[in-house]
Amino acid sequence: MTEKKKKFVYILAVGLLVVLSGIILYSVDIASWFDLEKLEAMLKENGIWGIALFLAIRCVQTIFVFLPGEIIEIAAGYVYGSFYGLLLCLVGNFLAGYLIFVLVRKYGIKLVQRFYSLEKLREVSFLKNPKRRNILCMLIYLIPGTPKDFLSYVMPLTDMKLSDFLIISIVGRIPSVITSTYGGHILGENQYIYAVLIFAVVGAVSVCGVMLYQRLSKAHAHKGSKSEMIDRK
Repeated sequence: MTEKKKKFVYILAVGLLVVLSGIILYSVDIASWFDLEKLEAMLKENGIWGIALFLAIRCVQTIFVFLPGEIIEIAAGYVYGSFYGLLLCLVGNFLAGYLIFVLVRKYGIKLVQRFYSLEKLREVSFLKNPKRRNILCMLIYLIPGTPKDFLSYVMPLTDMKLSDFLIISIVGRIPSVITSTYGGHILGENQYIYAVLIFAVVGAVSVCGVMLYQRLSKAHAHKGSKSEMIDRK
């Protein structure tokens, strides 16, 4: 990528963050995300702007993690249905992933350390192997309970291509997101028993996913320091 293109991509990314933050600060009532009926009314009465607001919330949530992602996904399913809720969540993840990747590529480890400690970075030292990186990254995204948003800050520090990262992060999120949006959808249909069963199963699988991720991280933590994992300073 030429310097001119890099500058354009950077300006685009920063501009996107400013616009998204402005939309949220002007429009959002965080408490409404815990009142699904109120949220549905707010988003639907604003039409296309309601969708824009949802995308902005999803993007900023992915970047700053001020709410658990599952809350946003359940809300999306409740308001827009399981499929369109999934689609909107993935679009938001795509925009946020692009933005994070570009900014981390420009500012490197100093930016990442504003969100995550060096000890946290050592958890993913096993991703330094380029031959296995894409496969392992996809597995982490596919397994419920793993720190998916964390990878958005880690992978730009490696030599992974932006296109590869976006494909892996979006495709890999589908199973976990669709279960949440479907759960939100059946909540809206007043099928509470089925919703509870779905959330219980997802919760159990997520616990197993967390345990598997922690085991994988600990098994590789002693094999390399943080600096060995990072390709971009």
